[in-house]
Amino acid sequence: MFFERIETEVASNERAQAVATNNDIDQFMTVFDGLLEGVIIDRHAANDALLTAFLDKPDFRETLTHPEATVTPDVPENRTDPPTPDREVEPAEETTP
Repeated sequence: MFFERIETEVASNERAQAVATNNDIDQFMTVFDGLLEGVIIDRHAANDALLTAFLDKPDFRETLTHPEATVTPDVPENRTDPPTPDREVEPAEETTP
């Protein structure tokens, strides 16, 4: 999945598309190498932030490991946004029937 996301990001990069369209493969590769390196570094940093949040934020970890506690699938208005490393997720309120 890691490499699929990198491939998608590089393929959708406007600069990479322009260089690929207007140059030969050798010229494209000089740009591609640097672009690929940057995308991999950025993706690694994002994964590092996710790992840090998972290990350091109990609410974030709980949301990822027990999504049923924060999402009510039958009631769309009760769904929460997916968690992100920089945003805490409020646990769903329990209701009694």
